[in-house]
Amino acid sequence: MKWLTAFLCMLAIPALAQDQQEEQTPMALQQFPMFVNCLPSSPEDMLLQRYGELPFIEGLGSIIIPGDRSLNGKMTMYLEPQGGTFTIIFQPTEDISCMIMSGSDIIPVLPGEPL
Repeated sequence: MKWLTAFLCMLAIPALAQDQQEEQTPMALQQFPMFVNCLPSSPEDMLLQRYGELPFIEGLGSIIIPGDRSLNGKMTMYLEPQGGTFTIIFQPTEDISCMIMSGSDIIPVLPGEPL
């Protein structure tokens, strides 16, 4: 009878370990409804005139759109040289520019030479 009790206890150990592991896993993916404003023109001149922002970095990227689809395009981050404001623009085509984000008080994450 002792061996049966020991055997049943051994079977319970992996289940306890699994419960503890599930508690430590990250939360499930959350999707937030978001709107993106798009124009049939480039905002480069307006960002320079209004906010003093210049193109700083660019690359290829993608965003998730309804239906779990991906929309590919060019991303450009505009930055005011003194670090005041920034804007991130996404262009799915050359004719459409979408503002993904804008903000202020941008600083480098890693220490180094100031901009």
